[in-house]
Amino acid sequence: MVEGLVRDLVRRGHLVRLSNDHIVAAAAVAALRDQLRATGWRDFDLQAFKERFGLSRKWAIPLLERLDQEGVTRRVGDRRELRIAAPADPREP
Repeated sequence: MVEGLVRDLVRRGHLVRLSNDHIVAAAAVAALRDQLRATGWRDFDLQAFKERFGLSRKWAIPLLERLDQEGVTRRVGDRRELRIAAPADPREP
């Protein structure tokens, strides 16, 4: 029952499934995206991302993978490049 509700909320764009174990509000991902762009960083590593946003590795990696998928960031070795002109997420209203 709960999984059906989660699937529906993901389909409707209210939740984002980062992995089977990680589900987060779409608004939280959008806020993170905006805050990341506001940092002025051109590139960064996992440790800087974790410290800046107060995240554990357990959450930071799936979030960064999501941002990579959206085109907001791009992984280059152990670092991420922030892509200024990232394409809009078609699932956002």
